[in-house]
Amino acid sequence: MRGWTLRILTVALCLCLALPALASADEPVMSKYNVKIWGRVKMDYIYDTSQFVCYDDFLGVPADSSVTNGQGRSSTDFNPRDTRLGFSASHAVGEWAGKGVVEIDFYNGGNPNLTPRMRLGYADLANKDSGTSVRAGQDWNPILQLNPSTIDFGVLSATGNLWWRNPQFTIRQDWEGFQFLVSALEANRAGTGTKTDMPWLLARAAYSFDMAGGKHMLAADFGYQHDQDNVYTDGIDRLVYGAEFKFDFSPVLFKGEVWTGQGIGGTFLRYNLDTYTNGAGDTKAWKAWGGWADLTYKIMPKWSVTAGIGYDNPDNAGYKAANLANPNREFLYSYNAYANTWYTLGPDVKVGFEVMSLTAKRQKTDNTHYKDKGNRFNLSLYYGF
Repeated sequence: MRGWTLRILTVALCLCLALPALASADEPVMSKYNVKIWGRVKMDYIYDTSQFVCYDDFLGVPADSSVTNGQGRSSTDFNPRDTRLGFSASHAVGEWAGKGVVEIDFYNGGNPNLTPRMRLGYADLANKDSGTSVRAGQDWNPILQLNPSTIDFGVLSATGNLWWRNPQFTIRQDWEGFQFLVSALEANRAGTGTKTDMPWLLARAAYSFDMAGGKHMLAADFGYQHDQDNVYTDGIDRLVYGAEFKFDFSPVLFKGEVWTGQGIGGTFLRYNLDTYTNGAGDTKAWKAWGGWADLTYKIMPKWSVTAGIGYDNPDNAGYKAANLANPNREFLYSYNAYANTWYTLGPDVKVGFEVMSLTAKRQKTDNTHYKDKGNRFNLSLYYGF
């Protein structure tokens, strides 16, 4: 019995000595995949000086004063919805690498019952030798990929930035500083009788390069969709052309986008700005152009400041035909000028403050013009992991 006890103690001692080696091995102890978990807790304390058209708490444009009794309503909002949790798993076999990503936030449903929604949910398959990769699932729109450095969750929705996250099938090819992609993208349909039979077809060419000690990027974007929804007699052609730029001369970062096209709507978070009905009762694609740019200066490792502007300019002829169809969503032009700062208090903890000044120009039925304006002040507390 004493011999068996000695043997058991010897085996246990060997296992204890082996544990550090197992924990430091390339293969994760609890899984055959490389697993990562990340997230953040973000609380925004917001004061608006006027009434805005918002999409589930994030900022759109000033509401139309002609239908909101003077549009003079100020309000306070305590918003925890931009809290996120993400998960990824990946592994490689030879020259092939696979990866799955899921991320959620809480912009699904209103207070006090904040329910989760899927932000990201996609799978990647990449060949390391050829530089080719395929992505299937819900991800950020693959064209016009940059976003402004705002604290507000809406990142200039309807004031110059085209963005959203949508289900897609995207193929990328990397080659000597260039990346080319083609993609089929479409939002989830509400029903089989209310959606076009053709997705958006997208293409992007980007070039990343080093210059004057910094890393920079230029890109050109294109998108097309023929929309044959049953509400359109002859169908409409939706088009978007865009360009992106990013110049990173640390500690200064300058980036932005410009775009133009027609029929650019909810797929890029421009609700009710994609089509209008003319005097003959025909539905037409609404033309528009816009863009945004901002400059970030990292004053010190713990402190940065940003200033920028976004601008959205729908075609005036379309506005006149559509005027009062949905006045809070429609305008002759809109812009958002903003400035913010982040200060790091400690490891993964920071506090931010942002001021936004928004304007939307509109027209009355007697052809006189007026401007709706408002400011947003946002104090944000952030913990990331």
